[in-house]
Amino acid sequence: MDFFEKQAKAHRKTYWLLLYFALALASMIAILNAIAFWGIRSWADATLTLNDWFQEPFWWASGAVVLTVTGGTLWRLVQLNKGGESLARLLGAVPVAPNTRLPQERMLRNITEEMSIASGVPMPRLYILPNEAGINAFVAGYHLEDMTLTVTQGALDQLSRDELQGIIGHEFSHIHNADTRLNIQIVSVLAGILLIGAIGGFLCRSAFHGSRIGGISSTSNSRRDVRSSFALLGAGVALFIVGYTGLFFGRLIQAAISRQRELLADSSSVQFTRNPDGIGSALFKIGYTDQHSYLHGTSKAQEVNHMCFGESVQLRSWFASHPPINQRIEAIDPKLLSRLRSRHNAGKLRQQREYQGEETSTAAGISGFAPSTANGTPPPSQPTPTTSSKGIHQLAGTVSQADQQWASKVVKALNSLFGNALHDPGYCELLLYGLVLKETSLMASTNVSQRCSDGQPILTHQHYEDCWSKLNQVPAETLMALLELATAVLKTCPQVLREHVVNTLRELVSADQKTTFTEFVLLSFVAKHLRQAPAGKTIGKIAPLSQEVATLLSMFCYLGTRSTGQPSRGPESLFKEIAALHFPLLTLEYLPSISSSNLERAIRQISRLSPLLKPAVIDACADAVLYDEAVSLKEYQLLRLVIELFDSPMPPVIPETFAKSL
Repeated sequence: MDFFEKQAKAHRKTYWLLLYFALALASMIAILNAIAFWGIRSWADATLTLNDWFQEPFWWASGAVVLTVTGGTLWRLVQLNKGGESLARLLGAVPVAPNTRLPQERMLRNITEEMSIASGVPMPRLYILPNEAGINAFVAGYHLEDMTLTVTQGALDQLSRDELQGIIGHEFSHIHNADTRLNIQIVSVLAGILLIGAIGGFLCRSAFHGSRIGGISSTSNSRRDVRSSFALLGAGVALFIVGYTGLFFGRLIQAAISRQRELLADSSSVQFTRNPDGIGSALFKIGYTDQHSYLHGTSKAQEVNHMCFGESVQLRSWFASHPPINQRIEAIDPKLLSRLRSRHNAGKLRQQREYQGEETSTAAGISGFAPSTANGTPPPSQPTPTTSSKGIHQLAGTVSQADQQWASKVVKALNSLFGNALHDPGYCELLLYGLVLKETSLMASTNVSQRCSDGQPILTHQHYEDCWSKLNQVPAETLMALLELATAVLKTCPQVLREHVVNTLRELVSADQKTTFTEFVLLSFVAKHLRQAPAGKTIGKIAPLSQEVATLLSMFCYLGTRSTGQPSRGPESLFKEIAALHFPLLTLEYLPSISSSNLERAIRQISRLSPLLKPAVIDACADAVLYDEAVSLKEYQLLRLVIELFDSPMPPVIPETFAKSL
């Protein structure tokens, strides 16, 4: 099952969640009505019959349950309208500053950067739960753009780099498996289900509080207070029982949806990191430390239990949303548990801190991988065997060892070249402006009037000369990686600053009345990541987008027939062949002339296709790129851009050769 099929399956799981929600709601309604009928018949009206009950009281009681649970669910959805960021802050997490100097936070940032570039997933915003001593982590978000990664302080304090990398690989696999959206929906459903019990607990406390106050009142008032307290207590107990029923079903929902996904995420983490000992040792530490993985600093722990790396609350095994620790370790490697136990019993299991804080901000690499080049210049792309265009969409959601090695080397080299400035928002803003000015005819002009967000003119900014000289040392093939790191930093800034960056880039691009290919790629990429544009309604058929598909495919065929500088066939001929292969039911015509605005619109519209329709478009574009077994830099950048705008976490498919582009 590839990434796009997993996306479609995740959408279908939403309907199962609605079914579970309806069953839980029906059970709560039935139990509340049974308790209410029995209570009224026993204490107030012995003549009440079931027929009388179903005439009116049943509907009042049922309506109250439905309104309460639905209202609680909708309220939590409103609270979480910003996706992962909303949930992280709801739990008390604090953001990690992109230019943090703390060694533990820099290690977390560095691992996440490498994993992000290697997997093709936009780097999630980083948060820490500072008051949690247990070892845990989770990712959350509706879309790739609002994704957050939250880890506990206990994880940073107790885990080695390899162990933390194993956990992050596990969480990235949840992104690849399209689990995160469903996870937030489950949080909202559980909030509504648990609200009934919370109201019951409040009424019980109010009843006891009222009875204590009644004890110092007059006799008549005291009797009334006692009767009121008993009424409140009865209602509270009834709602508490109903709430416990909801809790029972809520935990069943978590367990039913989560257990198998956790085992899959564990195995995916091993594929990402190629190091079973990393995640295995992290799991082992959870099992043997006093705090385990529990979250004690938030009242929302049971609501997020299903989405955490380990159990956030202590539950009996049949309610657990995760398989037992030992089972998870044995699923990774049947012999790993015995090895870990042997080390532990011999007193050899100890924390291995491989990361060293470096004041020069040279980022650490992945354990076991080759170090970066000594001079700090980003290395050339590390080749992998040429990928066949057949089924290239199946690479989405996968990470090869070559992808990891390339990402590690590029991240280390870029960090070595730019230093900690690469994680400073102001410097990253200037860096993007510099990339555009390198392409425009205004780069030697003094007529650039645009200013940075801090008010300084771009060309006379105090860091401009340093930024410009270092940009000239960055190879063109690492442009996409550099953009990912820079936009990840700027995503932590307020929306008004992000809008300023995008608008200034547009002004710089249009200043010389023309748009180069690199400018188009850069501006489209940055706008995608920094501007909160509505995605639009999903399009379930490809036929209405025939013109857009023809536009995109025409551009790829034009570039594909010129990647070697000596085209062996015309772009129109290649277009007809690929169109007949991938879109036999569509009538597509080759477009010899395409403007940047039309290309941008075509990509934006095609990105709205349902998940199962995107692979054909991606494979068709890849056919045009790889038909002559040579990949130009322009082809590579455009293919990466399309994949990025399609919200497809594709690893950096590093071509074997970069032919000279036109």
